[in-house]
Amino acid sequence: MSHRLACVRGDVLRGVATIGGGQGGRDCSGIVGALLIHDQDDGTVRIRASEGARDAHVDRNGCAADTAPTDPAPCVAYTDCAEPVVWCETAGMGHSRQDAFAAPAFWDFLSTLP
Repeated sequence: MSHRLACVRGDVLRGVATIGGGQGGRDCSGIVGALLIHDQDDGTVRIRASEGARDAHVDRNGCAADTAPTDPAPCVAYTDCAEPVVWCETAGMGHSRQDAFAAPAFWDFLSTLP
């Protein structure tokens, strides 16, 4: 749902931060920053869903294919993006909210957006 909202209201929203979610569409308005967290051991929502969402944000933001490590680990930031795109692939957490990891990561990311 968050990705869909970021797609249809990209002209209003500055960013989106999600855990284990898929993309809401590719015919989107505006561009938004995106931080995506997904655990490789998530048995409820396959990681392919978030990879598709990540790829859509990378495309929308005109990012290069290159990434650079960023905080918090194990996150990587795509380079040369109109708005930041950060991918965090965790392990061993399954389909959980990952509050201790996600809450500060979300705040740090969203609070830096213009």
